[in-house]
Amino acid sequence: MGHVIDDKLSDQQMNFVRHYLRTFNATKAAKAAGYSEDTAVKQGSRLLTKKDIKAAISVRLDKDGITAERVKVALAEIAFDGDIEAAEKFVVEGKSLADLAKDGFNTSLVKSISQSVTTAGGNRKVELYSRLDALDKLGKVLAMFTDTVEQKGEVKLTVSREKKPLPEDTASHGEDS
Repeated sequence: MGHVIDDKLSDQQMNFVRHYLRTFNATKAAKAAGYSEDTAVKQGSRLLTKKDIKAAISVRLDKDGITAERVKVALAEIAFDGDIEAAEKFVVEGKSLADLAKDGFNTSLVKSISQSVTTAGGNRKVELYSRLDALDKLGKVLAMFTDTVEQKGEVKLTVSREKKPLPEDTASHGEDS
């Protein structure tokens, strides 16, 4: 902690910030920070509106070098540039990801890899990031999917004001105290 913003937050709020930065899900972060399961949705949403919480999240993102531009670049890389061939070569030819990167393959699509060795031989598994998910997130970041709803009609508005008497000023009535 030690940062001025951190000193303004309770331990539970700091826990919320930490968990939110891991999941970017306010409900999960609220539950993990110890807020009631029954109120986690409302608490998570409420916490994200608090100035000090937003500042703590922003400070941590800046500290880690996570900017909107970096997020856009990373999503675009997954959506457009990752080489599926890299995953195929990893599985079929037994090349390491480091070797594939040296060979010029973009391994950004690779989410996780696993290897297991049995008496019957080895098994290699590659899990890839979803291009569709990356495109969806990228579209949201770029505000491509904002919906607008147009409503037409008339609204009649009446404003009334109740007149309240002004407080009497005793000095104006000539009374001396």
